[in-house]
Amino acid sequence: MANVLSRLSTTFSSSKFGNDINLSDKAKAFLNTEPIKMSSWAASDLANGAITRSDYFQNPVATYVSSISSNLNSIITLCISDPANNYPSSTAAIQNLANSSNNLVTQLNLFLQHTNRISGVSDSYFDSSAGVIKPNYQDCVGSGGMLLAILGTTDNVRNSAPILNQFTSLYIEEELTANNWSIGNTKNSLQTVPSTLTTSQVNAMNVIINTANTLLYTRRTEDENYFYTSQQILKDFQILNGLQNSGSTEKNLITNKIGTTKLKTSLGIE
Repeated sequence: MANVLSRLSTTFSSSKFGNDINLSDKAKAFLNTEPIKMSSWAASDLANGAITRSDYFQNPVATYVSSISSNLNSIITLCISDPANNYPSSTAAIQNLANSSNNLVTQLNLFLQHTNRISGVSDSYFDSSAGVIKPNYQDCVGSGGMLLAILGTTDNVRNSAPILNQFTSLYIEEELTANNWSIGNTKNSLQTVPSTLTTSQVNAMNVIINTANTLLYTRRTEDENYFYTSQQILKDFQILNGLQNSGSTEKNLITNKIGTTKLKTSLGIE
């Protein structure tokens, strides 16, 4: 049997608590009849703690991000290394390519942080600038399950899309592979210097970089917006659910003091 108690230590003598340490018979009965459900492996891991998320979760797109980042860093280095002599036919376009590549590096970092959170690798994070908790695995699964229950009633939804729509960034391996291949080819095209690349050829490379940027931004922000909207729907539901299940005292308050015409009509008390 796992010994979680051994993780807790104190030099204080429990005898000092006197009778305050004793549980009531009702409390003891509750612990006996309603124990927390815990698998043996979970109890063992809890006893051995502290729990490290990476022992249980992995980010399925992290390898793709790493590979794209490596190619981008090479592209940026090539672009800023004496472009006037290395790329005499397309110097301005090369500078634009360097700028776009730097923007994509920033987008990749945001995408990696996001996917680390929703895959469970990273804990929840409060964005103080926006005043919101960023989507994370546990909140997404929890709110998604409740949202599914609501949509099952209101819209007859019978699939897991309400949950998975918060995790779309984890389902684009094919697109990431294609983008990485194109970005890798861009790097290879830049490696021969001095280059004969034309402005239109470099501009085409820039389109490749910007396409990848748009993909990552779109998937990340749609995941986030779906999560935030889900949270708002759950808050709205809690308000409405409380109203539709009002007891007699609440209905008296609504009828005589606080209820609008809309609410009283909806509840059939006017």
